[in-house]
Amino acid sequence: MNLARTWALFVAVIVGPIACNYAPAQTTQPDSLVVHEWGVQVRTTGKLTWLTPIQAVVRPMAWGVKREPIADPSGRTANLFSPPGQLIGGLPSFVLRYDDDYVPKYKGSNEGCWNKPVLHFYGPEQPEVAITVGTPLGGPLAYWPKPDIQTTPRPELKQVPGGKERWDITGITGEDPVGLSWRGSLTRQAKQTPRDVKAGHWWDAVRQVPGLWLNVSGESERFLFYEATALQEPLLVGKVTADELTLENTHSAGTGTVIVIVNDGKARHFVAIPDIKSKAVAKVAKKNLLASASDAAGEKLLATCRSQWESFGLSPAEAAAIVETWRPDLLNRVGFLVAVRAPADVYERMFPLTIRPKPAQLVRVGMFFDTLPGEAARLDWLGALEPALEKLGADLGSPKYPVRVEAQQRLADLGDLVHDYLVKLKSTTPDAEVRASAEKLLDRLDKPTVIVPDVVKRGMEKK
Repeated sequence: MNLARTWALFVAVIVGPIACNYAPAQTTQPDSLVVHEWGVQVRTTGKLTWLTPIQAVVRPMAWGVKREPIADPSGRTANLFSPPGQLIGGLPSFVLRYDDDYVPKYKGSNEGCWNKPVLHFYGPEQPEVAITVGTPLGGPLAYWPKPDIQTTPRPELKQVPGGKERWDITGITGEDPVGLSWRGSLTRQAKQTPRDVKAGHWWDAVRQVPGLWLNVSGESERFLFYEATALQEPLLVGKVTADELTLENTHSAGTGTVIVIVNDGKARHFVAIPDIKSKAVAKVAKKNLLASASDAAGEKLLATCRSQWESFGLSPAEAAAIVETWRPDLLNRVGFLVAVRAPADVYERMFPLTIRPKPAQLVRVGMFFDTLPGEAARLDWLGALEPALEKLGADLGSPKYPVRVEAQQRLADLGDLVHDYLVKLKSTTPDAEVRASAEKLLDRLDKPTVIVPDVVKRGMEKK
């Protein structure tokens, strides 16, 4: 199962300049070691199809491959998450990938992926530091500087005759990655010349945060970067009707600040909810949200997002870098986007972290960007979307090849929001070229998802 090559549907690759118009908040270092981490997942799919081990390559930690979304007839549900457009195409060329012998050749999207998880280090210099990140609910995909890869044997399973839920391990077929580890030092000045990054790239923005330099394997970087997958159910469950959005917090702790963004491609509206208590429900009325002034420039939204990250314990400099990094998705993603923090215990379960020497302070902030896939009533909130779809549909039949390609990509980027429109277009258009393009896009939307079932873990535990 070649995980790093399987997800390439909904997310546009947006590579462009990012304005680094902020100044570091401080340059002094604390007296003790302090570590801050942040990362994001973008959820763009809903139900996933579950296959038996005999139908899919088996992964011992019960992580699977997201191809495209489909409703699972068995009624079982799970959720994977995808990256922002700029991540995959926008990684610097020196960043290493687990796939293809560490060569970052893949340019698609990685559904199920926590993106740009970055660790900043502050405090006194450390002549020796050891960092380990586990991936028990997924696997590592990209990282910098180069780590040591932790692996576990990959079992070969054989179904026991007469039992759907019984499998025997008959051997070992290879190894699977289950974590990353780094050993090096932390210094105020880089020991090696950092790799070049184009001015304005998001990597350069993050590098401006005034932390210590991590020196590992003959490389120096001002932060630790990794990209990894994780299978995780949404803990803030969103439901959309024609008139109202409800957000139910199913976790045992409050959410902290939640930001809801609705963007129909013409106007952008948002609201910040200070907190949703455990087991509580928050409601956002459509008439109130869409009646509010449109945030055309986006500056109010970006300022609110910076405040959200700071409220979870990150520094102003970190929050500024994060928001600049994610600016294209925050401002330009069409549809719904609900930004909510992953509870600390959930994030730790997905990516257990060990640092030696132990930090005096450790802040880990993982954020879910949920697009509420499968909620058909979202279309009732997106008034300008329908005419935009009609224009894109017409462009599928353009005599100009670049125009057709652009229309196909923009429709694909909208994911399940365009499913019903494509079905209608396929059945009504007299243009064979348009019909073929609609069929191709629908085929991408309707292919099954591969998820390794829990029986794999149970079978291994019994052994």
